[in-house]
Amino acid sequence: MPIPKGRSATFDIPSDIWIEVAALLDPPDVLALQTTCRILRDGLDQRAVWVRALRLMCHRNAVFYPSYPVEDMSTTQLQRAATAPYRFDKLTQRHASLNGHDINLPVLEPASKIIVPQSVLDASHCTTFLVPGGRFLVAMNARLRMLSLWDLGPSGQPLPEPVRLAEIDVRLRYDNMGAFMMGVRLVVCMNGDLLRIGITTGKTTIATQVYEIGIEGRATAFATIGTLVVDARGISSPGVKTMLMHGDLVYLQVGDEQGSAVIWNCREQWYIPGPCLSGGTHLSQQYLFIGDALVGLDQESASIWDLVPRLDKENRRNLETSIPHIRLREVPPDLIPACVSRHQDHCNIPDFSAPSVWYHNRSPLYIDAFRLSNNGERNGCARYRLDVARFPGFSTITAELSRTATFTFPPNSSFSTPYNPTHHISPGFTSGALVKSYQDSGHWSMDPTPYCLYSVPDNGFEDSPGSSSQANHVAKLTKLFSYEGEWSRYLGLCTWSGRMLYGGRDTTLSTLAGARPRPVIYVVDYLSL
Repeated sequence: MPIPKGRSATFDIPSDIWIEVAALLDPPDVLALQTTCRILRDGLDQRAVWVRALRLMCHRNAVFYPSYPVEDMSTTQLQRAATAPYRFDKLTQRHASLNGHDINLPVLEPASKIIVPQSVLDASHCTTFLVPGGRFLVAMNARLRMLSLWDLGPSGQPLPEPVRLAEIDVRLRYDNMGAFMMGVRLVVCMNGDLLRIGITTGKTTIATQVYEIGIEGRATAFATIGTLVVDARGISSPGVKTMLMHGDLVYLQVGDEQGSAVIWNCREQWYIPGPCLSGGTHLSQQYLFIGDALVGLDQESASIWDLVPRLDKENRRNLETSIPHIRLREVPPDLIPACVSRHQDHCNIPDFSAPSVWYHNRSPLYIDAFRLSNNGERNGCARYRLDVARFPGFSTITAELSRTATFTFPPNSSFSTPYNPTHHISPGFTSGALVKSYQDSGHWSMDPTPYCLYSVPDNGFEDSPGSSSQANHVAKLTKLFSYEGEWSRYLGLCTWSGRMLYGGRDTTLSTLAGARPRPVIYVVDYLSL
């Protein structure tokens, strides 16, 4: 039947159908659907619709869902939280420019900024991880040997002062520990609505501990999942070079490429010898743990080691002591053949912006590789897509590495990538990693150093019109803050919620005339909730 004049086609479709359609869409698409007519505007302006949209956004981008106090949020707040990644991406693009790294230009204006004295949250001796979602901060204090979890408040609604939810002493009670806090490594993963945290410390005697914690108000506490001690005496260049974690499996590489490695099941307390990640090619610069495969990225290729054949029960070595102990001299390396996928760029790639362990169980993964120009500066970049798959019924694993974008940074500038474990590149987003700008030839100095987000130019993508001409493939930059002295320290950036943490100094906290400014931590929100 023809639709009567002036009557919307949506009138005869039950509202439940539109709600199910909205559940399949990204949050910006739900907003666009609401603009089509009054019926959909009112029908989709429901709390249940935006709770599902928020959960979908968290699932697709590996954002920690407990970061949002859903029960206390209004429909408008749920909508803002679900669309926050897209709003922050557009915000940085609007304020990006070819001169965004200029030390004389202002930083991106935040919606709010909370100043936290380091007497409350001392990050000067801490290894930190800002949990994706921006609300929770995991901190490992090397001086006090304490692991803690902090609540900063929901992004867009920061607490006046961070609240410490839980704390645990990570010291172990045994002899010959050596320098306890040498080479601290902190790895944080998501296990449903729980956080799983791995810590490894030491050099010739290496302690690795795995904890788990849920966000349950006053009942929040760390639970110990497993402890492992590794005797690395006799290993060339001892100390943990790589720590990866996926589920109950922890991969530890000790020493250089001639060293040893183990894969340890922290819950069931068994281990197997680990593979040699160098794989006979260049020593890999970045490592990923995707499902039951290890991935190594080097200057020429992505190498994949399939672990499934090695995880059978007959290959496992049980750990039965109260504090499980492994002597690496007794563990021969397991040389697993690698599946290699090579890229076609014949150039020197000195640095990768690869996702942290938090995102490793996702495929495809997007990786930005920084190139060296003729004068040795990091001023070029290529974005790659890494697909790792195991097809049902097949015992082999496949990998494909393909280039999706190519671009350069503004002339007369050089960049390096600070460690940003909360960073992850997703399809549909143009922003890249946080980079540190050097105005000279990449030399470090105490002068103000801008930290910027870069955006891939539209014509920089391989499938975009005009992509064959690289003359205008220049990334624009958005300055977020500047390194300005001994207390300046980058602590984390969550692009999913628009929150950033960094250390600095604030003269307003000096109570006496001429007193030295006190170190502080800034909790900066670029979006409101």
